[in-house]
Amino acid sequence: MRRHLGSLFLLFAACRGGQLATVSEEVVFPTVVDCGEGFIGYPTPCVLPVENRTKVSTSLALTVSAPFESDDSEVTLAAGERVDVPLRFRPSRVGEASSLLELTVLGKRSSIEARGVGLAVPDCTVTTDCRERAFDPAAGGCIERVAADGVGCGGLDRCLVNGVCRAGVCTGTARSCDDGDACTSDACDVDRGCVHEAVACAASTNPCEVALCDPRAGCRLEPVIDGAGCGPNDCQTAHVCVAGRCVQRQAPEGSICAPATACRAAGHCTAQRTCDVPPPGAPQEAWQFTLPQGRWIQRVAVAPSGDVFLTHGVEPGVMAPAGVVLISFDRHGQRRFELDLTVEDPGVQYGVQLMVDEPRRRLYLVTRTYSPTSAGQHVTVLTARDTTNGALLWKRDLRTLNVPIRNPTEGGGLALDVAGLASIGQGDLLAVLSEGASIHHLHLVAFEGGTGTERWRTERSGHGAFAVSGAGDVWLGWAACWSFDHRLVRFDGAGQTAAEVQLQSAPLAMSHDAALINFDGGLAVLERDLTTVRVLPLPPGRPDSWSGIAWSDGEVTTLTDGARPSLARIDVDGGVLRWTAPVDPSASWKSLRLIADAGVALNLTFRDGGSSLELYSGDGARIEQCDLQGASMSGLAAERLFSAGRTTFTAFELPSVFAAPGGWTGHGGLDGTLRPR
Repeated sequence: MRRHLGSLFLLFAACRGGQLATVSEEVVFPTVVDCGEGFIGYPTPCVLPVENRTKVSTSLALTVSAPFESDDSEVTLAAGERVDVPLRFRPSRVGEASSLLELTVLGKRSSIEARGVGLAVPDCTVTTDCRERAFDPAAGGCIERVAADGVGCGGLDRCLVNGVCRAGVCTGTARSCDDGDACTSDACDVDRGCVHEAVACAASTNPCEVALCDPRAGCRLEPVIDGAGCGPNDCQTAHVCVAGRCVQRQAPEGSICAPATACRAAGHCTAQRTCDVPPPGAPQEAWQFTLPQGRWIQRVAVAPSGDVFLTHGVEPGVMAPAGVVLISFDRHGQRRFELDLTVEDPGVQYGVQLMVDEPRRRLYLVTRTYSPTSAGQHVTVLTARDTTNGALLWKRDLRTLNVPIRNPTEGGGLALDVAGLASIGQGDLLAVLSEGASIHHLHLVAFEGGTGTERWRTERSGHGAFAVSGAGDVWLGWAACWSFDHRLVRFDGAGQTAAEVQLQSAPLAMSHDAALINFDGGLAVLERDLTTVRVLPLPPGRPDSWSGIAWSDGEVTTLTDGARPSLARIDVDGGVLRWTAPVDPSASWKSLRLIADAGVALNLTFRDGGSSLELYSGDGARIEQCDLQGASMSGLAAERLFSAGRTTFTAFELPSVFAAPGGWTGHGGLDGTLRPR
């Protein structure tokens, strides 16, 4: 396009800082044109200033390339005329952009650099009905205004139909979500629209009636099929339903006399009027994880929800590169994440401790790393990770704690182990560290759980076991190496000694406000002040030793060894032996766990390699027996029984069985801690 600009004059300053160039000192123009910022797809105006200092009319040719544009390909300037040639910057991407403009005047060609910065166009999506938003490049943003009356609306509210705008407000008719089904609860959600949830009909107190829902009439009770069991059946007399009533009838052959359980099929009456109950079997396997060849499980932690965390490394004696892998599964066995910790720390060799703080989504991991620069050659590292994805939250090389070397290694270095981890206070972490080679020293260090910052520390000589109360106190039973002088100390939430006492032996279990101790071959409660002692009643016969002790809600559950092993429940406050149950004396190993509703899970292992699981109700009745076929109970959580072997980790179905929500045990759990669950 040819254009004669005549005497048009625009501000020369529109050229932002460009150097002036000349053609035979007669035609002057800049070497750089800066068009500033522009939004993608929208034109931003700028100018190329040119001055004709000759005494005759002069023509120039202009060639422009993207992202710059011009309507003028040829311009004529009168003698002495100074003009601005209009340009446009139309960016196609975000960021800096440049192009060369070709200018030919008086037979000479020159290049001019055009510059600009592309900006993303903001999202002007309407977020409110009866509002209109549009992008205005001149304003540099979105312009909003009230929609005209009568414009349709309701797209942002799925509970409104036939909506129209009136004075900026969307008015219409509420959506009806009634589906005509009395067995659904109908509602409308702004985002989802109609929502229909099944109605839960209340169960009948009559075992011969079942609650049903009729789409027309709603919930109602109907009699169950005649002959259905409604009470005990001793194979002489059976309680059965007839016309909706529970009545007694002679028990027929084949009728169910023992209901099916998680580990046993139903029992049936025989022709001899006895109940034929199948032997206990194994619980159904939910899932199993088998390690790659040459690897073995180092540590396992299970959250109350059933999420599993484990570390595995090189099996002892296997010639393979060392390294530790952290892996997590949900309760159904679906892999949540897997991390090769060797990538972060090439020297890592062992997973020493694991502890999960599920409410705060933190997993604490202690690893041991080989370091040729360390005097002891091994470095202990404490890390905190996100339980959802394994992301590292913080990391502490425990050498930075400057733990004093009281008992150095042969090389004069620091030998430091982590004896246990526990949650304390409002999300803090307690680590019990053991320093020394042949003689040891305990260091209790509290960290801020979210950052790893040290809060306080205290120490004692020797070895010990610890527990944390719900009130935040730390109980420590300890004894100096090669000493029979056992002591019990209670620290407050700031690590200060609140009370301390000498004992005849190590404490057996601890709770919120007291500790269990051996007392003349029996059991006694040592109150929180560590001075008041109350002797507890025990089952008949003098127990030789304790296989397990657990304490919860004012009651102690004991498991004794000896010629007459037994399981017992003691009411601590009332000093009453509530119930006792004999335990198979042929068991070579015993372990107990508290389960929900004050129940007990008892794991027995026998010398022939077999194992079993027995479940007891809160009143001492045995409600279940399972043949674990050699597996051992590593933990319970969310209707799952977990068993950790050397190279496999197995989860079994255990319907209606949950770990107790609280309680302190006399031994470590899956995570090696003594802490409230």
